[in-house]
Amino acid sequence: NGYAAVFTPLSIAMGGLLSTPAQAQGSDGCINAVAQTLPIGGSLTITGDNSNATSNGDWAAGSPFAGAPAVWHKITLTDCARVTMDFCGQEPAWLLQYGIVSNACPASQSSTIVYTTPDTQLCGDGNYTYTWNALGAGSYYIPVIKVGNNVGAYTIHVAATACATDFCDQIAPAQLQVGES
Repeated sequence: NGYAAVFTPLSIAMGGLLSTPAQAQGSDGCINAVAQTLPIGGSLTITGDNSNATSNGDWAAGSPFAGAPAVWHKITLTDCARVTMDFCGQEPAWLLQYGIVSNACPASQSSTIVYTTPDTQLCGDGNYTYTWNALGAGSYYIPVIKVGNNVGAYTIHVAATACATDFCDQIAPAQLQVGES
């Protein structure tokens, strides 16, 4: 289909004993995106070009992004991860790029996961860094949407760290009786 978004080689060191090069490519259609494992503690550099992107088969009816042309990448997490994705280095800054991923293709309103935190200061050049605090194990599609001046060659950096283990805000309070603990 003429789209050549490619993950650049990455060496994943596991205890210093194993090193695996990782490569995959982006696709104009999300259905053709090739999954690449993003290990906890690892990162991927994704490059591509969305100049000729279309929206064919990308978005389910009712999606707020229906009709938006995009090139798609796909990552797979084996565990819960805090994931960051940045567009650092884009010139001019890609200020309209959406910080979304989807756990389905075509992407629907219910499968689209919006970032937890956006930041335009971390890159130092006005481009966005998006963070998702807790994406569960599974595959996620990353659309690089063609909108405004967000057209052409791009580089995205995606990294994963372990999810926080403190989920106290998700525990329901319990009534204790005197003398109980």
